[in-house]
Amino acid sequence: MKRRPGYHYYIFLNDDTVLKYNQFAPVNMREISPFRTVEKWLLDYEPAVGVLDYTLHNGASVVLARRRRRCGIKKKSLVLPTVFFDAIFNAFHHKAVEHLLPYPTQYERHNWYCINIQTVTQVEVKFPGQALLFAPVTAVNPIHRPYSRNQTNVSNIWREYVEGIIQEAPPKLREHAVLKKLRKYQRRLIGYLNNLSRTFCLNVSRHQPIIPYNHLLGEV
Repeated sequence: MKRRPGYHYYIFLNDDTVLKYNQFAPVNMREISPFRTVEKWLLDYEPAVGVLDYTLHNGASVVLARRRRRCGIKKKSLVLPTVFFDAIFNAFHHKAVEHLLPYPTQYERHNWYCINIQTVTQVEVKFPGQALLFAPVTAVNPIHRPYSRNQTNVSNIWREYVEGIIQEAPPKLREHAVLKKLRKYQRRLIGYLNNLSRTFCLNVSRHQPIIPYNHLLGEV
């Protein structure tokens, strides 16, 4: 960022990540490589964070089912608001990077999932509805290697993350209902992000302003 390379997105992915089209991809989309299609989509929609379908965790079919069950939205879409997304492929808008990164690394020897939980929670607080899932392209990682996933004390780690995120918010927002609810469920973050967030029900809009807490500031 300090070198100012001029990138519009900073894309983080696993070293074995492969992109492929799935059942949601129209025939004409398949004329170019999935990577080029994803790049075009990012510039067309400009999400704060762009993610892809992932069959193991909260992929497009799961999000569509949640929108149908929880929000009564039956219409299928190629672009979906998402909340608890996997880190296999994350594209961070250059205006969002400084508000979401760097990744916290103090617990990486304990549990890699904890790192992603913090990132996902920050997105939910600062840019809800601006983490978008591009349904037609699936990210897969064929090489599975051992990594840290110790479950001991993870609820306390999540509580620490939540308290840090709340303290980072502007003072006038720290007692906002959204942050109070986050604190209430801080030891059950995955359940909150998966089952209680109304972000899944939001409409998708192109080129939303990348301004942290913009949705909350408008309510103050």
